[in-house]
Amino acid sequence: MTNEEFRPADEEIAQARKLVAAFDAAQTRGLGAVAVDGAMVDIASVRLVRNTLDQAESLGL
Repeated sequence: MTNEEFRPADEEIAQARKLVAAFDAAQTRGLGAVAVDGAMVDIASVRLVRNTLDQAESLGL
């Protein structure tokens, strides 16, 4: 098993960044959730996608 087999796909990383950025922008407007591409993004979903970003960062992606 290699890191490449389990690394997040580039599209997954890009989507995670998009969701976190949208949520952060919503929070600056005082909102607790935001819709992105028809899906609700709240703190719980951001915690999940931040795991993806943490994994990508640890792999140097």
